[in-house]
Amino acid sequence: MEQIASDWVSHLYRTSTPDISDLYFLFDTLGADVETRIYNGRTPLMLLVDIGWTEGARILLYEFNAIINAQDPLGLTPLVYALTSSRQPSLPIVELLLSHPDVNIHMRGPRFLIQHPLHYACLSGEEGFVHLLLAMITEKEILKEILFTTKSTCYQENIEKSRILIQKALSAMQKRPRPDDL
Repeated sequence: MEQIASDWVSHLYRTSTPDISDLYFLFDTLGADVETRIYNGRTPLMLLVDIGWTEGARILLYEFNAIINAQDPLGLTPLVYALTSSRQPSLPIVELLLSHPDVNIHMRGPRFLIQHPLHYACLSGEEGFVHLLLAMITEKEILKEILFTTKSTCYQENIEKSRILIQKALSAMQKRPRPDDL
């Protein structure tokens, strides 16, 4: 079964238009395990968000109960894969993952260099990602993440970029009317 799942994933990477019927065939008809570790220890959900397939990710999450906070051998989660997609980071996928009731945006892997998703959002340069994450965390947590990032020497060149993007997003959020002001 693992080989079938692996072959299917290879097929997904080669095609530009995934087919939902293939997804149902693999996990419903054949009964493949949605948490099978394939392709460098990643789950099918990690691979679907990495290629930018929102509908496939939604089906795995809500119909086949894929684990939203699963980690690969490096400690990366589906959310981090969505923020750092090898194809094109997708706001709808990030929104889908962040709206899941079990998502843990504060999860870190076992290695020191695994950053908070806010860090990856800043590195992506996508303001929409930063806005979504900032709306979910407190100002104290934001400052903590900035300090954590500055201690990581591998990312020194990105600190200023991250700081500017966070300031810009926070400023835009402060200018937005609050629901009780309307």
